[in-house]
Amino acid sequence: MKEANSYISEAMRDIEVEESLYSIYFLKGDIMNHLNKKDSALYYWNLAKYSFDIETKASAFDRLFELNKEQSRWREAALCADSFIVYFDSIQASAYRAEIGDLMDNHQLEIHKYALLKEHQLAKKKMIYCFWGLFLVLALIYMWRDRCRKNKYIALQKQLNENRAEIMMLSESSAPIEEKSAELHDLKEKNLQICISLFEATEGYKKLNELKNMKPW
Repeated sequence: MKEANSYISEAMRDIEVEESLYSIYFLKGDIMNHLNKKDSALYYWNLAKYSFDIETKASAFDRLFELNKEQSRWREAALCADSFIVYFDSIQASAYRAEIGDLMDNHQLEIHKYALLKEHQLAKKKMIYCFWGLFLVLALIYMWRDRCRKNKYIALQKQLNENRAEIMMLSESSAPIEEKSAELHDLKEKNLQICISLFEATEGYKKLNELKNMKPW
């Protein structure tokens, strides 16, 4: 303990910051008390009680209370006890405020996390809805185009059947040969164009056209 006393005495000479000195005074008082130098302990604890740090002040008043009670200085002990209680209450109030502040910060953090989670879930839902909406639009466009292609194919088939019926009726008619030949030629030309259009409406024609447009290696 004497060695600790010499170390702390050297530290007191080297320390320039006033607030740090009050903490050293408090420790010096503890050492003096352990060395049974009660008056020196009382002196240093009385210096420590002027610290700006509320915990150092409270601890100094607690030590002064115990020492004055031990030496039967009841008036001084009571005053130190009152001061200790005041500063201890302030420490507790500060601790409660800090705890409440931490709880509020954690609560705000949880609220922020929840808001981010809901925002992420909403964005995810929007992406899913957009995907299915786009898929539905593309499916409707495909169905509409397929229906148009089928309607066109049915219309061409109808025209082809009508054209064939006209050719048969014209072949069996009693019209002059020259007139029949010219009209049959027109009907056969029309028939050929319908057949070409029918072929162009098939998937085979599309694949053939794709092969034709492919670049050679």
